[in-house]
Amino acid sequence: MLLFRRPRGERGPKGDQGPKGDRGEPGPAGPEGPAGPPGGGSSSSVYHPPFGPLTPQSVTVSSTSAGNANNLLDPGHDKYWLCQLDSGTAEYISLQYSNQVLPVGVTLWFSLGRFGNNTRIQASTDNSTWTTLHTVVPSNATSVTTSVGTVAVYSAPLDVTTTLYQYVRVVSDSSPYMHYYYTQVFGASIIAT
Repeated sequence: MLLFRRPRGERGPKGDQGPKGDRGEPGPAGPEGPAGPPGGGSSSSVYHPPFGPLTPQSVTVSSTSAGNANNLLDPGHDKYWLCQLDSGTAEYISLQYSNQVLPVGVTLWFSLGRFGNNTRIQASTDNSTWTTLHTVVPSNATSVTTSVGTVAVYSAPLDVTTTLYQYVRVVSDSSPYMHYYYTQVFGASIIAT
């Protein structure tokens, strides 16, 4: 017996979609998110402004040979701070903030070759115990020609932690001298409400 296959006909029009089925069971919970910043007692805290330039309440320096500490907050190239020459001690620029801050980056302008020795960016909650957030690599600075000569501009991210700080400093081991034009820290300022 021979079987013949009939030729297949044209496909018919597509039918309407069937009714929506019942909702399935919820899936497993996702991973826990990161912890937020510590609270301020009975008050709440908010980030303001998020990750921008931080404005210090005050600036202090270890010593001064020329210029002054407040010049470090002005981005003009004709103002500067110069520490005591060959003081034999560590030199620093310390910024105090009126609110707690989460520092994430820094920009420094200094005279070529006058950045200090083993220069670090450090932060503190109490102006006594310091945590190193970055070690300056002077060869990563960019030379910029200004009306007063060539200035080294150094920008770098900081090792971000979940700790909020009140102080940030640029500190150098004993060196011939530090000659800085400008210091700017970037991050978030925490304002208790």
